[in-house]
Amino acid sequence: MDYESEAMDLIGQGNYDGAIAAATRAISDDPKTTVGYGIRAMAYSKKNDYDSAIADNTKQITLTTGENRAGCYYSRGGNYLGKGDDDKAIADYKMAADLGLSRALKKLEDMGVKYNPKGDSSIG
Repeated sequence: MDYESEAMDLIGQGNYDGAIAAATRAISDDPKTTVGYGIRAMAYSKKNDYDSAIADNTKQITLTTGENRAGCYYSRGGNYLGKGDDDKAIADYKMAADLGLSRALKKLEDMGVKYNPKGDSSIG
């Protein structure tokens, strides 16, 4: 089993520290692994360590290209939301929506934000 799969299994078992360690090994083996950073961010988020999760999401965004970045922005937005930084969460959800992630529009709507992915927004 590779480290990324091991980390996901450990998250499923609620062993977030073990998942962080496995994801860190995956990142050490391949520093450009976007999946490793994403999994480790998820484990940090499960521990309510939003600053570490946001740092890994940010690294993941820098390593990811094109529309694949939408999910990264969405995840980081969730971590900003968990941290209580609604403005940064909204900004990331808007980026995810601009990249075509429809669930980001739903999240914005749930937050009371009306947003047109072409750039016209207002708080509802």
